[in-house]
Amino acid sequence: MKGAIRKYWPPAFGKPAKERLIADLGRLALYCQPADPKAKSATDVDEAMKQFTWWPQRELLEQIEDGVLTIALTQRKYPARRIWKNFELVNKRNRKLHLLDHVNDLVSRARERFTELGWSKLEELSWEQGEDGKKLFHDISRVRENLTAAKTIDWAQHKGILSKLSDEEHFAHSSGNDIALACYARVLEFIVEEPKWEKLRKQSDALVFWLLKIGHPGAEGPDGLKVFNLWVSFKWFWEKEERIRRVREAKLAKFHQSKRVIEKSREDIEDDRLMELVRVKGDAYALAQLRERYIGWVKTKVKEILGSNLAVDDIAQNVFIQVWKAAPYYVHTAKFTTWLTEIAKNLALNERNRAIKEKQRIKFAHIGEDENTGASYWGDSDRADRLKEYALRALNQLSPQQRRIIKARFGIGGSRGKDRQALADELGITASEVERLEEEVLSKMRQVLVSETSGQAKSAVLCN
Repeated sequence: MKGAIRKYWPPAFGKPAKERLIADLGRLALYCQPADPKAKSATDVDEAMKQFTWWPQRELLEQIEDGVLTIALTQRKYPARRIWKNFELVNKRNRKLHLLDHVNDLVSRARERFTELGWSKLEELSWEQGEDGKKLFHDISRVRENLTAAKTIDWAQHKGILSKLSDEEHFAHSSGNDIALACYARVLEFIVEEPKWEKLRKQSDALVFWLLKIGHPGAEGPDGLKVFNLWVSFKWFWEKEERIRRVREAKLAKFHQSKRVIEKSREDIEDDRLMELVRVKGDAYALAQLRERYIGWVKTKVKEILGSNLAVDDIAQNVFIQVWKAAPYYVHTAKFTTWLTEIAKNLALNERNRAIKEKQRIKFAHIGEDENTGASYWGDSDRADRLKEYALRALNQLSPQQRRIIKARFGIGGSRGKDRQALADELGITASEVERLEEEVLSKMRQVLVSETSGQAKSAVLCN
């Protein structure tokens, strides 16, 4: 069933999804553009609309996301788990889409629109965690509801928090009753500025939430777009925590239904305690303790798969990075060492598969190179010429499609090698079909090379 899906999915669903994605990406260029005052006098509707700044809404953004995941489904079993990785994958294998360029340009324009308007101090104040900030925000809310309430409030008491949210000149020359007036004047400025910022915040809700959802790097961090829309950031954080909670509950329910009993030693119980600190509090010291206890054990497990590979130390470090990333979903349904072993094995197997493919690529990369390159690779120029001749002879015995696959995959003739999906798109077949053909062709070439070299060896023996 899995092979059938990979075979028939691209022509049936991938191609239409790609066509829709191209159209949707073209529409992104219309959004987050600066307002053009000259467009007010335009007679054309499309030109007249440029007097406003338009923000993309949920429907368009989800269409783009669905298109990317549909295309990525031919190569990823669960593409929805790491959405931004699939954006990068589709962009890499479909260069002409310029997918990341379109999305990154949109993020840059959105940041410019936020920056032009300036940061809403009232927005910042609403998320202030200190008691002074909460009290000031409460008083501002009273004034917004009823302006006469301002007379009953001692505004001078808020000078400290207002000084943090204002320029130095606001209170530089204020004293006595003037301090209260200066504070009240600053509060009125907040209230006047807020409607403009509130409108922008509502318009940008869909975009900021979507960027957080797909994991775009421009949404997170101290300079990310989430800083300009803290309410959406809170909404996304809550939904993310809710999703993690549901996943963990499902794992626990499945474990309880199995009625398995796990016997744990004191060391296992201590591991669970440390992992709980990592999961709940993000305790880096607890993770460091786990690393110190098991780094040697992890290296041993990785060496069992890779042998004396230079990448063992790097993979061992990546294992604990993965532990940190996966900690929110961790459930004590097995020993910590069992979970750690699975992570170590998966990363080691990935590295082994990557090394095998790279070795295979290098093995055929010399075919078609100039004479000097071949000689330096093989050491002896005559032997290099003979091997090169055999390889090209084997290549000439292939069908045109088979030759095209080998030349494109291994960069024969000086061209840059292509991955299977890019070649599949070029040939109009599936990536699994390219893989099958590649294995058949390499097997055939090996047979030809073995027969050629063995025949040459026999001739040399008879001559001697």
